[in-house]
Amino acid sequence: MKNKLCLGTVKVGVPSYGHSLENNIDNHSELFLRATEIGITCFDTSPRYNNSEKIIGSFVKKYNKKLFISTKIDNLTAHNKSIIQKMRESVLRSIENLGVDFIDLCYLHQNELSIISDKYILEGIEQLKYERLIDKAGVSIYDTNELDFALKYSNLDWVQIPVNILDTSFYSRIVKSNSTIKIAARSIFLQGIMFNNNATKKHIPDADRALELLECIKLLGYQYNLKLIDIAVAYVYSLQSIDQVLIGTTSITNLEKVKEASKILLGENIKNMIDEISIINKIWTNPRMWT
Repeated sequence: MKNKLCLGTVKVGVPSYGHSLENNIDNHSELFLRATEIGITCFDTSPRYNNSEKIIGSFVKKYNKKLFISTKIDNLTAHNKSIIQKMRESVLRSIENLGVDFIDLCYLHQNELSIISDKYILEGIEQLKYERLIDKAGVSIYDTNELDFALKYSNLDWVQIPVNILDTSFYSRIVKSNSTIKIAARSIFLQGIMFNNNATKKHIPDADRALELLECIKLLGYQYNLKLIDIAVAYVYSLQSIDQVLIGTTSITNLEKVKEASKILLGENIKNMIDEISIINKIWTNPRMWT
């Protein structure tokens, strides 16, 4: 089975991020080494994640590891020709931080339609590719209007979308479009909130209904001797058009659990039952709308 896992490193630079109950570790080299040992050679980072890029760069230099690294460009403004040079400067800083010759995949970290459709920003992407400072470009989206634009613009190679057992709406929209764009699935655990009932009750409107649906999926898992994490990973992994599954963790134990869960082959019956249970409620699955 193809290894689609990619280690998200936001918690490496921002330990307080998300709602996971896991304990953070200080020795990130151990985490990165274990990731590569179990076949995870794709790392996702961003200048917004404090010193995450530099930590990855130090690891690459010390252990001479060949990784596929995606990072991002931040602080973008529309209708401003000078943004082209600022984008170039941002990528050059990332290249220096990571200790690489070029960026394998560079996302726009801001996803508003006014940003990702701006002519100067799109020109900046083309220039970065022309100079071979980046190989591929992508956008990380939250809205269908943003997604529809990404699917139409030929110079975008990847789109990062939320996909999980409670929401496959963006994924389904891409599949129906017959687009050849590559898909990176993020938020498969909703920033850890699906394993943290207290956080669900605190941050998600109509939390009781969300918890009820998650409980249904847990009960379904019991019938097949599967835990919620197993189903959450295996279900997203089973979606054939997904090219990459982002896992944000600083726990080696959780990383290993995810790797094992990615090997589980769900039967069509259990996938169909999850489809019936799953909902499309952007209040629950979009962190922008959490309280």
